[in-house]
Amino acid sequence: MQLRTSLKQVWIDAKSAPAYTALYIGGVAFAVAFTMVTALIFYVHIAPIYPEYKRANTSYLNQVRVFWGDHGFGSGIGKAFVEDFLEKSENCEAYTLSDMTRTADIQPIGGDYFQTSAKYTDPAFFKVYAYEFVAGKPFDQADYDSGLRRAVVSDKLAKKLYGDPAVAVGKELPIDFAPTKIVGVVREGSTICFDSYAQVFLPLTLKGGQGYGMNDAPFGQYMGGMKGTLIFKDKAQREAFEEELNEKINRVTAGDTLNSTMTYGLKTHISKALLSDDDDSGMSALLRPAILVLLVLLIIPAINIGGMISGQMDRRVAEVAVRRSFGATKNSITSQILFENFVLTLVGGVVGLLVAWLVVTIGRQWILNLFINSWYLESVSDIPVDLTAEMLFAPSLFLLLLLICLLLNMLSAYLPIRLSLRGQIVKSINQKR
Repeated sequence: MQLRTSLKQVWIDAKSAPAYTALYIGGVAFAVAFTMVTALIFYVHIAPIYPEYKRANTSYLNQVRVFWGDHGFGSGIGKAFVEDFLEKSENCEAYTLSDMTRTADIQPIGGDYFQTSAKYTDPAFFKVYAYEFVAGKPFDQADYDSGLRRAVVSDKLAKKLYGDPAVAVGKELPIDFAPTKIVGVVREGSTICFDSYAQVFLPLTLKGGQGYGMNDAPFGQYMGGMKGTLIFKDKAQREAFEEELNEKINRVTAGDTLNSTMTYGLKTHISKALLSDDDDSGMSALLRPAILVLLVLLIIPAINIGGMISGQMDRRVAEVAVRRSFGATKNSITSQILFENFVLTLVGGVVGLLVAWLVVTIGRQWILNLFINSWYLESVSDIPVDLTAEMLFAPSLFLLLLLICLLLNMLSAYLPIRLSLRGQIVKSINQKR
């Protein structure tokens, strides 16, 4: 009953001051909409989205460096590194090996030549990354070890080639001018997931020289062209893995007469996505201004709302005075007015969410080209960087931003309300005569 009465009062007050109501809702909607858009850009880097659902537990081992005297070099990891340091580890839930996403030449029989994105990887890739198979299956360990030309393709590529993705399984498709049998079709991911994205997946054994090192340098056998994606149960297991890996490397390098040192680069998904490549201690140049923008977009409207409420309280001084004369307490009046602002903020938040969805949906291509680090994918294919519906649906992110907005607005409203209630009833009434 009390809630219904309070809502009725909100409606009456909103109708009596339409300009104030519109400005209030519009200010909140603007703050929520544009903070939502900005936050979404970074959210998609770290959120558990298809097929990278395990991002929170994912780390990347992309580089090995060797130094001796004044010399040094670095590269991806090689076959020996995997055999000596990864395969025998007890502190890793799963790992997969792959190379960087590259161009693949497609020559469909009876069709026009075109290029698309391809990734060489191993069978474990489809266990680490939760690709959904719509037809067929991944290439297995026997295919991988034998070096047979097998491929998994995306459903969009299969549809483009054959019309029906299910028809693609078993077909021979010339890839890089060599006939390759399609064994599986997966639901395509987004180019935003650039560590896992490709339209064609091929066995790493087909790409010569990726796993074999540079034997003309100290510990060069550990060098190669591969990168590892590792899944850990938790932070403790990751730390145990690093400790184990450091111990193994120290044991290997202990007897080296050139006093060589070998280091590696292991980054969590979050650090790789949000932190600078050259300095893990500070946020990247992109993230720092984004945080500043978010703060400005949330704080400035809250300050403006505080000023609007102060002006609104001046106009309502007689109403407040009458309420007090009939026994209403300062706390009850404060609660009522805060509730009114709460409802208006809530409405503004919902409007802001709808505006954010429209902005991102209509202008997502332009927005993502500005913010998403997928330039290399665009350089090897004509597949646009895109946001899927799954990525746009981020209720936890919206609720967090709305909660912050509510808190800031309530705090900005409380002070002018309490200040306006300090005056005496008669004095307040006389002010309006």
